[in-house]
Amino acid sequence: MANVFTKNLSPANNVTIIYDLKVALLASGWTCTYSSDGLSAFGAGDNVTSSNSGANGLNNSNAYFILQQPGGGSAPYSGSRQLLFQFTNSQNWAIKYSFGGLFGTGTNTTAPTASDSGIVLGFGNASQLFALSDGQTRAQIMVDTTNFGFYLIGWKTGGGQTSCVFMFDPLLSASLDPSDVDPFLIYGEGSSNVLSSMGVGSSYGYSSDNFGAQGTVRGWLNKSLGSASFCSVPANSLCYLNGSNAVIDFPGCGSNAYTGADEAAPVVYARCVTSGGTTGFKGISGYAKWNGTTRSNGDTLTLSTSKDRIYFGQCSLPWDGSTPTV
Repeated sequence: MANVFTKNLSPANNVTIIYDLKVALLASGWTCTYSSDGLSAFGAGDNVTSSNSGANGLNNSNAYFILQQPGGGSAPYSGSRQLLFQFTNSQNWAIKYSFGGLFGTGTNTTAPTASDSGIVLGFGNASQLFALSDGQTRAQIMVDTTNFGFYLIGWKTGGGQTSCVFMFDPLLSASLDPSDVDPFLIYGEGSSNVLSSMGVGSSYGYSSDNFGAQGTVRGWLNKSLGSASFCSVPANSLCYLNGSNAVIDFPGCGSNAYTGADEAAPVVYARCVTSGGTTGFKGISGYAKWNGTTRSNGDTLTLSTSKDRIYFGQCSLPWDGSTPTV
């Protein structure tokens, strides 16, 4: 896995950071197939060239862009998957996903549609990707140039509460059913409780098909079968009942008795039968691991090499060995 990092950003607002994500993805081989500044510049290619308002800017109501993953790569991660980002208003975002890269053409204010699209955020529901006021977020971006995933995370400057996450998570190949042609799950949320276990009420571990509302993990189950469904597929945490019958999650299990290092456990994605619809096991996160010890956002963890993980919420994510600015 080759990971490219854009680090220690201080975005002015949540338009700026989504534009920064766009820049990072384009620099790593993604392409902008269609876009609009919400005014008069729209059509094929990249017509959104700044995070400002006005001509060719993203900070205009209904401005949008479509990004397509790089070509090449190995199955099942290769393909022509696309993500559509549209800025609505009041710093709310609408995001859709097309497995087959089927978004067509739109107008200056109406985003293209795709026959296989799934709603990740917005499109009828207010979906703010940031939980803090403008100028208070420290953000980090990682783009995976091997399996074409990425993450965007942000916390309150100084290492405080979580602010946002948008993660395109390529699940571990060894955890996938051989027939699963789409091993990605998508998680976007703006709150002070992102990437937290279901035991603390986070939507990262919550199954909801209230599509458009922020927070739950989305993706295809059984994509190659007739029962295929784009639905919520929550993150499951290891847990047990204590003496008072309270649920205790893996976050809180402490450090490894042999090494003294913080424990880190796999994040497993599955949809339970009580959720209805298409259900079953999806796979194990390629990026996130549950923390055994509570740490501050922006702290680092050493698993294989020095500082190769960064703490965020109740999870850790891949990191590049540096000490991040908090």
